[in-house]
Amino acid sequence: MPEVELSKRRMPRCQAERSRSTREHLIATTIDVVRERSYQGATVFEVAKAAGVTPGALQHHFGSKAVLMMRVVDEMLRNSAGKFGNSRRMLCGTTRRTYQIPCGERQRCVAL
Repeated sequence: MPEVELSKRRMPRCQAERSRSTREHLIATTIDVVRERSYQGATVFEVAKAAGVTPGALQHHFGSKAVLMMRVVDEMLRNSAGKFGNSRRMLCGTTRRTYQIPCGERQRCVAL
């Protein structure tokens, strides 16, 4: 068996890297699904199906469709920041974002 240089061998990724990669893939897929089918058509099931994951996996990474959509908006703002300067700081005066998400009778704050 030929020896492969250590630098060319694919090293196993840690769980945090796999999770980050999955979240990035889910966000990108969600953007595509919303463009194709609208916000209402971008159900958790449809996004999961398009991404090739189970709805449970999507729920594991984001908790709800509302949190997923907030991350999508955040990603879109981050990508457009080069065009408009630091848009996050211009919009809210800080780089940390907190969103209030209605959950039935209670509201839950999510820091992203």
